[in-house]
Amino acid sequence: MVAKLRLIPAKLDSDLPEPLPKEWTLPGWAKASAVTLAVVAAFALYLYSAGSERRAIHNLPVGERSALFERTLKNLRSLCSPAEESLRSFCLDQARLALEFPECDRACRDVSDRQLARLQLPR
Repeated sequence: MVAKLRLIPAKLDSDLPEPLPKEWTLPGWAKASAVTLAVVAAFALYLYSAGSERRAIHNLPVGERSALFERTLKNLRSLCSPAEESLRSFCLDQARLALEFPECDRACRDVSDRQLARLQLPR
């Protein structure tokens, strides 16, 4: 069996887009600098957002901050003591929140650490 070959005409240059003028292209160092700047900016944004909860707590008026702190500790001691499976994420959040307060003393850290150690997700 003989295969029949046929020629395909070459595309004309007029079908291709015009190349960009030399002054419209960026040199390699500018591209690398832009990528580096984007990575640094993303990391800075991540660090800033990671501390947003702590800043929000510190900016609360003292009375409100104390009430929230007491409520968080009460939740840890009452709701999270049995540490039911359905409350796992709530108790983890409460323990992490309690550690963000400047009022969190040794007893607070002990309760929070106990909850964090007991409720960590299995590996």
